[in-house]
Amino acid sequence: MSLLMQLLETLQSKIQEDEPERSMLQATHPLIQQIRRLATQEGRDEDELTLEILQRGIAGKRAYNRSVRSFHKLTGREKEVAAYICWGASNEEIAEKLVISKGTVRAHVGRILIKFEVEHRSQVRDMLNWWDVTEWVS
Repeated sequence: MSLLMQLLETLQSKIQEDEPERSMLQATHPLIQQIRRLATQEGRDEDELTLEILQRGIAGKRAYNRSVRSFHKLTGREKEVAAYICWGASNEEIAEKLVISKGTVRAHVGRILIKFEVEHRSQVRDMLNWWDVTEWVS
């Protein structure tokens, strides 16, 4: 039995425990078709493709959770600075917009990098790429 079918059967039994009237097979049938179609198009094994999709999904979820944890460590001002970082603003532009010194911006950027456990501003942008940072700016 393929990995995909094993996964779907496990999901089906879990859902049937929670909601006996629902058929997981019906709900996942389009998923099976999409993975099979993609595997055929790419000339790949269904199990290999299923594992890759699951691994990417898990990695994406972990990255999102990490950015959420880091976000909660930021002060209000750091969130504003992070928003400008995401928009590609330089320290000088951020200082002008927030009416603070360049040194203060540098200090905020440094603390943001530490809290996100990264070395470069671009990594902060990457971690926050799915966030609407506009609400962080007063």
